[in-house]
Amino acid sequence: MHGGLLKACAKRRVPEDEIEFVVDEIEAELRERRRHEVTSRRLGICRWCA
Repeated sequence: MHGGLLKACAKRRVPEDEIEFVVDEIEAELRERRRHEVTSRRLGICRWCA
């Protein structure tokens, strides 16, 4: 997931520590919900890459 977000935001000025934070939050949510996948809509990727 981290690599995908880095690639998606490569041409944008998104601090890597923010990406790390988001990855940690998503992983925690997935563990809570006992899921292994999450949609890009749920991630809110467009918020960073717009």
